[in-house]
Amino acid sequence: MHQNRISRTASSLLLAAAILSGTAGCATHSDADAWPAKLVPSDQLRLAEPLRMKMPRRSSNDPMPNGTTVLRLHVDEQGTVRKTSLATSSGSAILDSAAAQAFNSARFVPYREAGTAVAVTTLMPVNVKASSQCRGFSPLDC
Repeated sequence: MHQNRISRTASSLLLAAAILSGTAGCATHSDADAWPAKLVPSDQLRLAEPLRMKMPRRSSNDPMPNGTTVLRLHVDEQGTVRKTSLATSSGSAILDSAAAQAFNSARFVPYREAGTAVAVTTLMPVNVKASSQCRGFSPLDC
């Protein structure tokens, strides 16, 4: 009886993991959800406008978080970021979230291959090194 309960629990966990990872229910998966196959280095993309990153803090005396987060970006043919995901955490949930929010509304110059704009995937490192001058300010880029 104990072995049966463990097997049912293990089966339930495997099913939950399959659902969360997206392998279950593939009939609802569309090509629009897929990441572009073309992977380009982040230095091959140029922002079309300045990026503004806002980091919420509980008080103005809270230090700004430091670190590097790496985001996976889907940039479409028009240079619009269609989706982001966290590839590597900085160790600060605030910094990771702020970077993702900033890139969700970012625009890039469209990536071109042989003169044609193509959708791409890139791994974008976001390095934040706050200085002591950042104390006392609300959302800003330091």
